[in-house]
Amino acid sequence: MACSGRMLVHVRCEALVAIVFAAMTLENFIYRYAIVGVTHEYYIKHIDKLSVPSKWVVVTRIMNGKELNEDDPRFVRMRKLIKTRNEVVHVKGSALNNPTPERLEKWFYSDMKQENDLRELSIKAPEIVRDAVSMIEELDTTEGCKGVIDSVLNQ
Repeated sequence: MACSGRMLVHVRCEALVAIVFAAMTLENFIYRYAIVGVTHEYYIKHIDKLSVPSKWVVVTRIMNGKELNEDDPRFVRMRKLIKTRNEVVHVKGSALNNPTPERLEKWFYSDMKQENDLRELSIKAPEIVRDAVSMIEELDTTEGCKGVIDSVLNQ
């Protein structure tokens, strides 16, 4: 059964919301985890401007003296989710420079070439967040870390 144009837009919008909020959760988690060990000021000065995946690598190293395995499939999926979120949130192109309904519609349907990835990422967004947090859990079993993990995952 094929979706109507309106239904496709609705489904796609819901997928984008899931991806954006999952990415926000990942960024919020790594910030909250970091300030267990460093001050807010230190985080803003030295970590805040890094990409989200880089924040995960650097903060984990600061907190545990160990680095995340960037080849771990969980990390790869997190990076893919963040990349997709950035493509959606930080749109570049003529459709938005001089927006018209036609240009926006063309961008909405054609600029995101990975439609299957979009659907898969939106469905797996909660799992990607849990998997990313589990990578840190494996490296850090301190009570401070556990409290952050519990509070983020139980929101």
